[in-house]
Amino acid sequence: MAAPAPYCTQADVEAVIGRAALVSAAGDPDADTVDAAKVERAIAAAGSRIDAALRARYTLPLPDVPEILRRTAVRLVHAELVDECSATDLIAQRAEASGKLLDRIAAGRLRIGGDLDGDAGLNASTGAARAHVARRRTTFGRDGLKGVV
Repeated sequence: MAAPAPYCTQADVEAVIGRAALVSAAGDPDADTVDAAKVERAIAAAGSRIDAALRARYTLPLPDVPEILRRTAVRLVHAELVDECSATDLIAQRAEASGKLLDRIAAGRLRIGGDLDGDAGLNASTGAARAHVARRRTTFGRDGLKGVV
């Protein structure tokens, strides 16, 4: 059995953060090269973190990677590549937001794709999976309004 596809590729990371940022984080700026092995390790680490959040609610590997997870993976990879002392506030904030997004998925407050919703979870124009925010329904009734006049 082949290994599951990663949530993002080196090309995805480069497309989002830019070549210069990727070379700066995982390469040799003087030679304008990227250490592909370092990027692959960061991609694997991000994939493990995402899998941990999804495992309880989704059958893995996902048939298609929704854009929200691809972008989350890129942000986690970028944060993984830069060391803590050189990470900017923006990179750290994006990684933290990605972690919170994964926590919401794991808790069931955010659902991804068509796994649970059948065709209703697919974007009609592209057929791509989209994210669904699970909203808590509140019913106001006599019992729920104790003490309210």
